[in-house]
Amino acid sequence: MNKIEELKERLKVAVNAQAAEGLLFSGGLDSSILAALNPRLKAITVILQRAGEDMKYAQEIANFLNLNHMMVTIGIDEAIEAVLK
Repeated sequence: MNKIEELKERLKVAVNAQAAEGLLFSGGLDSSILAALNPRLKAITVILQRAGEDMKYAQEIANFLNLNHMMVTIGIDEAIEAVLK
């Protein structure tokens, strides 16, 4: 087994072994790979208001992978308050 196949198998085992029901999904490479390996997970994207194109890419990848995807938009004040708790 080559290194790429070995890594893929290890990721599959790790993703499927976890008890998680959801994935914080950015639509970036790392969260997209994890979602592709276990598409039954609920994908959740949290976006700051005026976050640019992040929402667009997360939605495109979620559609491509046929994920159960939820997007939540929060304001800056709400984000700061959550961090300070």
